[in-house]
Amino acid sequence: KAMLGVGTALVVGNSFWSAAVSAAMAQEKSHYRRFVRPSDAAAVSTTPFGDAEIAILASIVEAIVPTDGTAGARETGTAGFVLTTVRRYGEEAIAGTRQALSAVDQIALAQYGRTFVTLGASERDVVVGVIATEPAFTMFWDTVRSLTVFHFYAQPEGYRPLGLPGPNIARGGYPQADIGREYGCIEL
Repeated sequence: KAMLGVGTALVVGNSFWSAAVSAAMAQEKSHYRRFVRPSDAAAVSTTPFGDAEIAILASIVEAIVPTDGTAGARETGTAGFVLTTVRRYGEEAIAGTRQALSAVDQIALAQYGRTFVTLGASERDVVVGVIATEPAFTMFWDTVRSLTVFHFYAQPEGYRPLGLPGPNIARGGYPQADIGREYGCIEL
């Protein structure tokens, strides 16, 4: 319950960064880039987000689709996709995302005394549970969750374990597009 109050106050309030958060982020700087796979370097290098923001978002994305015997969001470059997509939404989306990421870190600091990216998996899950249910985070959560799921399950690592055949756009968007031709249903 204390975390919900903290989250609401941070998202609604005017100040999202405190000196304590800035100091904690500076100490954690060496850890930030480890949350995005090397092949995502191009997407991350063109993002308006800082290292700390990238690490927080990557940790949230990995909590949504964890690596658990099969590939997860980390292995599919999902964080890079989310960052690139949010950037394309424009300055308002970037500013809102930054505020939400800062608030996530503030919640972690208030509850556990550590930045979000340094929390253990169970502690991160608690904080992600807060942002998933707290109304102040609705737009942020819906966007990040949707983009994460969309990207992950569009990758072979996401659809193959489910037994799905993969992309079928080249076949007209239907796995057996030529069936419709005999009935004159689609123009091929």
